[in-house]
Amino acid sequence: MKQRKLLMPVSCGAIGVLWTICWGMTHRPPGTDPDRVYLDESIPLAMLGTLGGVLAGAALYQITRHSLQLIWLFEIALCAVLAGSIAAPFGWLGRDVGADRTGTEAILRTGLIGAIVGLVLAVGVRICRRVIRSRRSNLR
Repeated sequence: MKQRKLLMPVSCGAIGVLWTICWGMTHRPPGTDPDRVYLDESIPLAMLGTLGGVLAGAALYQITRHSLQLIWLFEIALCAVLAGSIAAPFGWLGRDVGADRTGTEAILRTGLIGAIVGLVLAVGVRICRRVIRSRRSNLR
């Protein structure tokens, strides 16, 4: 099995579960405790997000498997989206409940920061790989 065939569905599944967790954090019934997300509500959402993400990742793999340019573009984009998805729940945890009860602003802010960091790291890794390959080919 090729690494990309497994990597895209797994990374998209992780993104899907993180997005549904964030959605569950921001869309709670009124009158509930703003600092708590209950497991009986969030676990079915997480399972649904994982399934949706895996299906989206499998579709992305089918779209990109014949085009190296598309693979490169989607790998960079997935790194940025995954980093933003990992960072976003931390914004909800560290928010000021009085100013931002739902946590939507905090999730969006930290998600954007995480996505920018992920994009910079993904492009940096791609550039480093290209430099290393060119140096290796020049040594031969």
